[in-house]
Order: sequence, then structure tokens, then C-alpha cells
Amino acid sequence: MKKNIFEIDELSGDFESHPEKWTCIIPAAGKGSRLGYNHPKILYPICEKPILHWLLELFKKNVDKIVLILSPEGEKDIREAIPKDVNVEIAIQEEPLGMAHAIAMGKSKTETENVAIVWGDQVLLKEDTITKGISLHEQNDSVSLTLPTVLKEEPYIHFERNENLKLTNVMQAREENIPYEVGESDLGLFFFKSQELFETIEDELKNKRFMGTKTKEFNLLPLLPLFEEQGGVQSMRINNIEESLGINTPEDAKQAEKILWSRKN
Repeated sequence: MKKNIFEIDELSGDFESHPEKWTCIIPAAGKGSRLGYNHPKILYPICEKPILHWLLELFKKNVDKIVLILSPEGEKDIREAIPKDVNVEIAIQEEPLGMAHAIAMGKSKTETENVAIVWGDQVLLKEDTITKGISLHEQNDSVSLTLPTVLKEEPYIHFERNENLKLTNVMQAREENIPYEVGESDLGLFFFKSQELFETIEDELKNKRFMGTKTKEFNLLPLLPLFEEQGGVQSMRINNIEESLGINTPEDAKQAEKILWSRKN
């Protein structure tokens, strides 16, 4: 049986990346309302630096291009904050219809074989995690999706698997109750074959099978089991739960700053 869960600490070998094979898409149309911030969320300062700059620094060495998916009202401020030494292009999501819909806006900007997706607030990811995920995806050429995961208590997201450890369903607390004390969650980081990603999103935009029951949004996570039916899904299990923290509240921001300062010292 083909192995489909890899422990990150057990991965060894050459982790040299091939940036020419990769585009990174960052959905960044969100507002900073829950942070009490009257600007795009991705410009919120963490350790005296906007979230945007943290993400660009994490990915610029590993990808050919970074595509930001922005709202019309956030475009001007974010465009002005982009450093000149990073290859960034912008696509606009005219309406906030969900993360999968936002990612679809990046198709015309993506010319590479592979695409990395990262949520626009994942400042605690480590470059080592990104490099190993990219390398693992390249080494297993037939795989459609490489999915970094972590085990968490009181999970907001939980991946259900069958007896062969294949991904069968994604539970989201925003849509339903998750009846598990410990769950397997994502890091807001995903590595896809570009063609399969965009074709799957386009198909599901048409048939609307995975529209959120409560949110009425078209999001990426419910689509992930579909990639088992294509080239398959392999997971990269990390043991550092802090990497999964997104910045949604002032408390999250304070926790992230504490962790990032500790990494520097």
C-alpha cells in the first residue's frame, strides 16, 4: 500500500526546492475587523512587521511568483505595501464568496506545474515546513495534494479518514459540531498540482455540492477529499502545534508575537 502519511521529523534527504515549478497563492481579501483594525487584515502588524511581509519572506525563495487575491477596497493599501524585491501579482475577488472562489481568481496568474496555497494570516509557519512540503510533493509526482496536518485538542477542523487512512471528509466547527476531543487539522498550507486544483474548483463552482450549509460560502477544505479520487492525497504530519495558529483576534496576535520573539532569541 502506498504510504500517505509522513512524519515531518522522519523526512530526510535533499530538500532543495525548484522555484520555477511553483506559484504561491495567498487569499488576502479579509478585513481586520475582529482584530479591531480598520485596514486589510494582511497588513496587521506582528512584531512591528505586517503579516504580508512575514508571508512573502517565507515563500519568496521557494516559488517563482506570489499571487495575492485581494478585495477591490483593499487593493490600493496592499499594493503600496509590497516590497519591490518580490515577484508579486494581484488578482481581485469582487465578492467575498469563500476561499475556493478566491483561489479560482488566481488561475490566470498561475503558469507553473504546482501551486502552494497559504491563508493570509499564517505567520507562524516555518520555512523548513514549507521547503519539506514542496520537496515531498515534487518527489511523489503523481500525487494531487500534499497536506500538512497537526493533531490538536478541541479541533476547529477535523479530517476524517477510512481504514486505509485516505481522506474521506472534512469537518468544520463553523458548519457543524465536531465530536472529537482531539482532531487532525490543517496548517492553512496546501500543495497542489495546479491543473487538478483549478479544474476541481471550477467543476464544484458549477454544481455547488460543497456550498457551506450555514456560511453559504464556497470554501477549499470541503473539496480536499476529491483529490483522493485523482492522484491521491499525502499528508505531512508536523508536531509543532504553534505553526497552525492563524491571526483572528488580538489574543492570537499577542500569542504569535510571543512565539516569534522567542524564536529570535
